Amino acid sequence: MKVTGRKAEVLRALQDARGFWVGGPALANVACGGSEGLRRLRELRELGYDIEKRKVHPSHKYYSYRLLRLADIYDIDPAEVSENAS
Repeated sequence: MKVTGRKAEVLRALQDARGFWVGGPALANVACGGSEGLRRLRELRELGYDIEKRKVHPSHKYYSYRLLRLADIYDIDPAEVSENAS
């Protein structure tokens, strides 16, 4: 599936983190995702991306996010992985 526009910017930021956490503010700014960057996360989840969310600290009100599946991180078609594993 081809992701474009602001969703692609958010996806690329998560992929570039290679499974590490990315702060919400880093996904919702002018350079990445725009003011609706967190909405783009929800849209990516609706497209099937497995994105984990965690609260940074109990006293803070923002979260961090990361991609969980290697196929999502490295933009690999899961069918190709299972075909090559045989």
